[in-house]
Amino acid sequence: ARNALSTWFAFHLTNTEYQWPFWSHWDSFVSLANENDSRKVFLKGVMDGMVSYARGDIIKELALPEGSPLSALVNDVGVGFVSDLLGDGDISALSHLTRETLERIATKQPADALVQFLLEPHEEVTSEINENSKYWRSTAAIHALLASSSNDLVETLTAIERYHSLLQEVIQNDAESNNTDDSTTMSTDAIAHVEVSLLAQVVSMYSGNKSMCESVIEDLCRYSIVSPRSVLQLVFSDSSHFSKIAEDRTSLNLMINALHVAQLADSDTSMEADQSATMERVTDLVLYACTQIGAIVAKMETTSVIPAPNKLSAIVVSLVEGLKELYLHVITSRSSGAMVSRCKSANMLRQQKSGAHAEVDDVIEQIAVCLERCLY
Repeated sequence: ARNALSTWFAFHLTNTEYQWPFWSHWDSFVSLANENDSRKVFLKGVMDGMVSYARGDIIKELALPEGSPLSALVNDVGVGFVSDLLGDGDISALSHLTRETLERIATKQPADALVQFLLEPHEEVTSEINENSKYWRSTAAIHALLASSSNDLVETLTAIERYHSLLQEVIQNDAESNNTDDSTTMSTDAIAHVEVSLLAQVVSMYSGNKSMCESVIEDLCRYSIVSPRSVLQLVFSDSSHFSKIAEDRTSLNLMINALHVAQLADSDTSMEADQSATMERVTDLVLYACTQIGAIVAKMETTSVIPAPNKLSAIVVSLVEGLKELYLHVITSRSSGAMVSRCKSANMLRQQKSGAHAEVDDVIEQIAVCLERCLY
């Protein structure tokens, strides 16, 4: 609710020329030591929301009073889209292909024509390919697509809707080209590798705009360009990155958004089937998250990246908050199938307790209890 309110308020301010006379009432919240204080998190969300539509320096000049302490919460980068493939210094064949793809998108070339173009051999590109650029078709497509509307959220999401089939096709092709599985069927891992690589590039391109990053990744998930599981894999791919959740909610938001999308996938099926399938899918993702948390905590205990106890607790609290919110939102049906599914999910979650990490076990128990309370 807090995140939704901050997003709405930022949008409202942007569309009313930043008319808000009460900024000074919130000055004292900037200096709060607790970064997870709901008031400070709300204000940071408002600032991040506004820089989705304008640069940080514009927000400071037009929205906030001169010398306002709230300026410290404004991301100076603002609408920051940066593509290394489209920079002046890149003269590689992949950069050239990306620029040509961008030109075709700019002229509204149909998605099927772009698919045909990118599926051509492009030997000048393949001759330069290395381990970091082996998914070159999806790389060129995502850089070009986002660059075509890099500074406008609505245009960017519209472009994703228009060209989602293009991204699906090139991801599939990159996965097939790099599939190391000996079987004739496509390896799920092969597709996941391409999706996570694409998501990591999105994060990099929008490193200066967290709100834009979250919105773009949510839409990529919503249009089945990437799977919710791949988003979670991205979040947990770097334990040092995950350990910053207590200070930066971007990773948590990405995860919760992906789980919300996962629960919407069965909207065309019957209610009872919808409830059961949704719970199984979401529970599988939550189990994966819990397992990853356990692995990260174990790694932290054996390396020099161990966070202070209060930092680890803050990470766990943030995760519990998000997942409990999700479970409360997911299932409200009292059908027998949904109730059985919730009981089964709670039991499955509890089976993940290892006893080795009290913090992780506490996460699992709180989610299971929350799930069971939905039964009554």
